[in-house]
Amino acid sequence: MGVCSTKGVAENRKQTFNSKKMLVRQGTKKFFSQSHTDSESALVKECEKAFKRQDLALAEKTLPQVQDPSSVKILYQPDWDRHCLNPRHFSFLHLAAGNGWLGLCKKLIRKFKSRPNVTDDMGFYTPLHFAVGGKHQSVIQYLLEEEKCDPHCLQFIVTPFQLACTVGNASIVDYFLSVWNCNPNSFDDFLNTPLHHAVSRGHLEVVLSLFATGEIRSLHCNKDGDTPLHIAARLGHYHIFVSILSHIEVNLSRCRNSIGDTPLHEAARHGHLPVIKYIMQAGDFDDIHVINSLGNTPLHEASSGNHSKIVELLLHEEDHCLLLHNLEGNTPLHLACKKGHLSTAQLLMNKGFDIHAKNKDNQSPIDVTKPIAKGHLEQLLQQK
Repeated sequence: MGVCSTKGVAENRKQTFNSKKMLVRQGTKKFFSQSHTDSESALVKECEKAFKRQDLALAEKTLPQVQDPSSVKILYQPDWDRHCLNPRHFSFLHLAAGNGWLGLCKKLIRKFKSRPNVTDDMGFYTPLHFAVGGKHQSVIQYLLEEEKCDPHCLQFIVTPFQLACTVGNASIVDYFLSVWNCNPNSFDDFLNTPLHHAVSRGHLEVVLSLFATGEIRSLHCNKDGDTPLHIAARLGHYHIFVSILSHIEVNLSRCRNSIGDTPLHEAARHGHLPVIKYIMQAGDFDDIHVINSLGNTPLHEASSGNHSKIVELLLHEEDHCLLLHNLEGNTPLHLACKKGHLSTAQLLMNKGFDIHAKNKDNQSPIDVTKPIAKGHLEQLLQQK
């Protein structure tokens, strides 16, 4: 019995030792595997940092050490992207194209098998979009001419050509127009044309390039009903506004968006005096007191915005405006008083607007005046 017991104990100890040995081996293997994973993750982050910071030397050093670079997704927000407010995941090829790294783009495609037409995780933008956004013509030409990317692809919102009109590089726009026959009248998802895109960013050279094709013969409306003229007037792009009218004949008083605004309403609302003056001098406006869907005239808009010089100009151009009421029954004086714009209110009163005129709520301009400004308005009335 003693011998058997001793042998049993010895065998149990041996089994225990072997079990512990196996656990140690497994733990060591797991440790090294985890260490390898952590090391790989740190390397990927270092490479991502290089691409984001446009550090080409570090990118070229770290990229070959990353396992399967084509599968890596980088959280990023391009500075030219005004459509999507949140960062999305892009490939190394996207960022290389956006940085203008032609050599690295070729390496990613040819050596690491990145797809030239790969999109971000939302399916929006391709590397070609990024090259256009960064204004890198050599990368654009490579992707189009050697990798056969599609210049007309509408992944989301804009094609690469429409994006070129937005970022405003005239030579790239000319390249798309002349070599790839891109349509200057094409639409994006919001019905904006390339002309809408160029005007919205104030790119006069691009506007001229688009008109030079001879294919823009009318102004299209986007989903908001805005023509490029509305946008130019709203943003005060005087030279673009004049350029559009020099290429296309437009009746400005009939050029309305979805809420009935004409370019004159837009310029008056946002205080762009040079545009107002040009419209007045050009004589292309049948009625400066044309109303929008709210019943507001350009004078209402200028008075509400406290644009006193525009108010003065509109009052000078038209004497028969004292009975102007919008759909709520408000005169321009009501709107000026409601906003507390006393200098504009004084201009209107000096012109003859009635401080006692009632709107549909039976309120006079002085009734709608902010309490903080009412005392000053009463002093103005006493001085009259």
